[in-house]
Amino acid sequence: MIKWLPFILAAAVGIVQSAPAQEPVRKERIRSEGKVQEKAEQEVKAVIDSMLTLLERAEYTTLLLRYVYPPELERILSDGMTVEVLAERFREEKAERLQSALKAIRKQKPSWNSDYTRATFEQKGKDVVFTRYNNQWYLRN
Repeated sequence: MIKWLPFILAAAVGIVQSAPAQEPVRKERIRSEGKVQEKAEQEVKAVIDSMLTLLERAEYTTLLLRYVYPPELERILSDGMTVEVLAERFREEKAERLQSALKAIRKQKPSWNSDYTRATFEQKGKDVVFTRYNNQWYLRN
């Protein structure tokens, strides 16, 4: 037993000495994660501002083509609807509600999924959700 003691002590000292080295790595990861969240928040806020500008200018076709989640837009258009008809329906049925919702969430902090690719703004009635897809932010609902 005594002849193993130096090896056991050396291993224990090595473990204790390596533990503090882990802490700065963890702090750096937390700082990095904070920067990722901050960048994602800035990007989503820029999208909200851009969408509000397009709504104020009544540029509904541009808004739909730029900010509707692409798989969803593709599905809608594959049913035979044109972008122009979709934009007209949007103007009649949803533009005003979306503009109100975007103005309401403009100053809110969203809740995020674990990798900051989905931002959910809680609203009465229906949440407003943005999803990062192919490195761009889209309205998901």
